[in-house]
Amino acid sequence: MLDTFVKTYGDRRYRFPTMIRHAGVVLAFAMDDDRRIRYSVLDLQSAQTPLDVDAWPANPGRLQFPAELAQVGFGAADQTLLPQVRMGGAAPAPGEQLDPAEVDPFLSSTARLTAAAPFQVVSDGRFVVVFRQAITVPAPRSDARLRARSRRREGRAPVPRQRRRAGSPR
Repeated sequence: MLDTFVKTYGDRRYRFPTMIRHAGVVLAFAMDDDRRIRYSVLDLQSAQTPLDVDAWPANPGRLQFPAELAQVGFGAADQTLLPQVRMGGAAPAPGEQLDPAEVDPFLSSTARLTAAAPFQVVSDGRFVVVFRQAITVPAPRSDARLRARSRRREGRAPVPRQRRRAGSPR
């Protein structure tokens, strides 16, 4: 019964779904298991039936992200182009000029910096803006170093790290 009213995409596992209305059109966004953000547009004009479920596309589209980074506070012309990664590869192709069909759109853009975390989509009526969390790669013991540094700034001695023996209670 629910299948009559709910559109479900079964091509991959999705998480963090969100919907917005932009200029009178409903947009749905979700992230898949590979951290790629997908979107669908509810198209009531070309629907075959009066049910909303038939107005969604058969497959969601991949949200495209820019392939350059800009440092905040500097000119717009001083952007850094991200290296291109060949489709199916993991590392940049240094010095190679790839055809657009050979470029992995996820790994060759700022999309690769997206964390597997909830994101927000906002519309002001003119633009749709996606706010997403960036990935982080913590340095080993970085939290302990920061705590020790702040304790030194406060004039207190750093707390020695206590090791726990196997089998001892916590």
